Amino acid sequence: MKKHVDCPFCNPDYVLVEAEYSRIIVNLKPGQFGHILAVPKRHVSRVSELTMEEWLDLAMVEKHAADILEIHCSQQLNLLLNQGPDAGQTLEHLHKNLIPRHEGDNFVNMQRVLKDRSRISEDDIARLRLIF
Repeated sequence: MKKHVDCPFCNPDYVLVEAEYSRIIVNLKPGQFGHILAVPKRHVSRVSELTMEEWLDLAMVEKHAADILEIHCSQQLNLLLNQGPDAGQTLEHLHKNLIPRHEGDNFVNMQRVLKDRSRISEDDIARLRLIF
């Protein structure tokens, strides 16, 4: 499996869930607490580059993570996949955002919020590790 040295998803700092072809990782710049990422292990930038096994594995870990987020964060979630720069993809490695939502969270303009966020705290990383 080819990894890209500079890709934070090929070499993630914090893995929460690991499967055969994909993983759930801590989003280092979350929109809010619980905002995590589902990523294929293989470096691809488009859904069409995934094998069917990789796609199903990614769906499986995403479902597992969504179940955990519903119990510990919120039953309301945004599940996002941005493919290509015009669609909002900011890194070449394909990834899916899982974002817990809450009434009044003021998370209306998703692209703006995702662009203007700060690095996750070590306390929040520890909290995520506890629930996963």
